Amino acid sequence: MQKKISALLAALLLVSGILPVVSAAAPVAYMPGVTEEMTRAAYWTAGLDGTDKVLADADEIAAINAASLAAEGTNMNDLRNLSETVDAKALAQRLKADAEASAEYYLGWTYSSDGQEADQSFYDAMIANTVDPEAREDQPVRFAVAVVRTQLLTFPSDELILDDPKDPDFDYQNLSTIRVNEPVVLRARSADGNYYAAVTSSASGWVRAADVAVCADKDEWLSAWDFPADRAVVIYGDRVWTSASNFQPETAKRMLTMGTVLELADWPDPEDLVANRASYYNYVVCLPVR
Repeated sequence: MQKKISALLAALLLVSGILPVVSAAAPVAYMPGVTEEMTRAAYWTAGLDGTDKVLADADEIAAINAASLAAEGTNMNDLRNLSETVDAKALAQRLKADAEASAEYYLGWTYSSDGQEADQSFYDAMIANTVDPEAREDQPVRFAVAVVRTQLLTFPSDELILDDPKDPDFDYQNLSTIRVNEPVVLRARSADGNYYAAVTSSASGWVRAADVAVCADKDEWLSAWDFPADRAVVIYGDRVWTSASNFQPETAKRMLTMGTVLELADWPDPEDLVANRASYYNYVVCLPVR
């Protein structure tokens, strides 16, 4: 069946990238009291019974997820059943108030990307960007999927928020991550149009507009990620990459992290080229692109 969503392209998922092998002349260092053997799962499971037992099958997991969505206080979001319209004017004011509260918390002990003290003017610029001047009272939400592994942000900005100007890797902007092909509902847009106020299944925040593909409608959005389990490829290792390709760079070298779910493409003949490559020893999957 031809994919309905036009922003999905076939790509090769390298099976050989699942188990990286490293060789080095010198040993690596371990924490005190930790041996090399302890870094292997077999060390901890040796002598135990039932280590391969399935704790929950697909139906049981679905039931657990449904219960989590229905329970109070879990902060889970039922994306399928969220309202398809929003009072974007009222939402803009709530987003502005949230940003003001966050700025008040961070003010006085944080630093910007350039290592300077993050003063009120630094935060005021980001607060102002939360309000879309074109917001309407009865505004349709947008349905999208992530095209790269990206972040949910505290503010609609690429500025870093640091507690140590010499440590740019600890950034208070980052609330959570979004995996490739993960569905999001976009409820508002930033003033500069470069960010969306997004809702995922378990969090909300700002996401870069360049990192998501907006679908034409809800049906197209659902077709991108809500497919039968027997058509799913799930990344269970730390990370894998799609095949390198100069022929189709938009799907090349895409990093996919644990928990990413992609749909298998209909590709019965491995001699039929994918991005100018034969598909032997690879899964052929659908990837979203902008």
